[in-house]
Amino acid sequence: MQEATRREWESQPYGELQLFAPKGYAELAHAAVEGLAELRARLAPVYTRFALRRTSPHLEVHIPLPHPRQRDAAEFFETLRALARAVSQERD
Repeated sequence: MQEATRREWESQPYGELQLFAPKGYAELAHAAVEGLAELRARLAPVYTRFALRRTSPHLEVHIPLPHPRQRDAAEFFETLRALARAVSQERD
């Protein structure tokens, strides 16, 4: 958030999170995040960071890892891969 503030990015609430985007791109950023809402919800109920970028790394997520007795690891990582693919397609 300090970097976004330093760069004077726009900020708006998004659920329990704060959405930051370069000036003039807030609506585009909101639409991009909203388009990934279903996959984000399937991956994790709580995010401390969810970042989309034009440059590498294109996707950055900070989430608590699920307890292995409560969620199948293969399903978790498949959902993460699906989210990454969706982000990749969004950029194209």
